[in-house]
Amino acid sequence: SRSLHGSELCSVSSRVATIPRGVKWSELTASRPRNRSRRIRVGFLSRYFRDHTIGNLNLGRIQRLSRDDFEVTVVSAGTFHDAVAEGFRQAADRFVTVSSNVGEARQQIAGLGLDLLVFTDVGMDPLTSTVQPIRSQITTAVARKSGPPQWSVR
Repeated sequence: SRSLHGSELCSVSSRVATIPRGVKWSELTASRPRNRSRRIRVGFLSRYFRDHTIGNLNLGRIQRLSRDDFEVTVVSAGTFHDAVAEGFRQAADRFVTVSSNVGEARQQIAGLGLDLLVFTDVGMDPLTSTVQPIRSQITTAVARKSGPPQWSVR
């Protein structure tokens, strides 16, 4: 593995700084109060909802969530056609593929009306890592990948 030093790090940092942030999450969700009499709208976001470790670790979680308590939206950052991807489509109440454009993806996710957004692969994919700042006005969670399911809610 190679580490970054000096000008290489500056170059990477300056490129990251140019990633578009899109509209502010609070501007998209300010008029949407949570209706406590309905199911909790939870979304799961990943590029890897397919035959991949992330897909295999999360499919069962989504299948087993109580539909009496949760309305489940799977948000895929890509289009895939394998048995695991099909499992996600069948397990979700709603299956959405978001744009590869960060600003558009942020708006699409904001428009879903979610109460909770779970980032299942933080740091593994440029798009899903970049849309993560939308969490300022939504409850987000990061699923732990080892041991029993646990959630780190921010």
